[in-house]
Amino acid sequence: MNVQLRKKTENLLKHYQNPLIRTLIQLIPYAGGSIDTHMMGIVERIKVERKRAFFDELSRGEVELNEKLIESEDFLHCFFVSWEAGVKAHRREKTSLFARLLKSAFTENHPRNVDEFEEFASILDDLSFEEWRVLTILDSYSSTPRNSDQNDLIWSRTFWDDFREVVEKEMGIPQDEFTPFMNRLARTGLYDQIVGTYFDYEGGVGMLTARYHRLKIFVSSCKET
Repeated sequence: MNVQLRKKTENLLKHYQNPLIRTLIQLIPYAGGSIDTHMMGIVERIKVERKRAFFDELSRGEVELNEKLIESEDFLHCFFVSWEAGVKAHRREKTSLFARLLKSAFTENHPRNVDEFEEFASILDDLSFEEWRVLTILDSYSSTPRNSDQNDLIWSRTFWDDFREVVEKEMGIPQDEFTPFMNRLARTGLYDQIVGTYFDYEGGVGMLTARYHRLKIFVSSCKET
């Protein structure tokens, strides 16, 4: 740490007397000084677990990482985008999603370009794993039979109560928070609320979008060996 940075860090530490705050300051890369060995061990263990989850997932499947591919500018860009997001993810399962997205970029069914890859990486980064899990639960109802005369609302209502019950039970979401939770998912572009004037419909029902189904292909397209 250079002298100027060390001085700024020392001033910051002097500003806070709370031991917890001082410990957290020292956890920040290039900002902290000496840190409790036990705390550093926890931080390093988390980092190692996330890195291992990323590479474990990347090593599975049919994508061959050859020297030519690894040296390409597009691959390196996509790698670092997915690596940075994946390693900082709270859940190993979410870390694996970023590794799968990276693998998909170099398969037959891949994002259109690097820009779209970045867009999907950004969407995954914004989503909590809990939100992604709820979307996949809703997706599990996609095979529900649909009659030709059923509009989106009528069809969705045939399973919505069951879907809601599963989400509330498995995810521990309180009943009065379910609809706001689902409404917030609309920000991702992966889920839309059904709107319109329908008899006895007051809102609160929605559907997965084509964007979700496209992303789903990218994070589940690589077959495991």
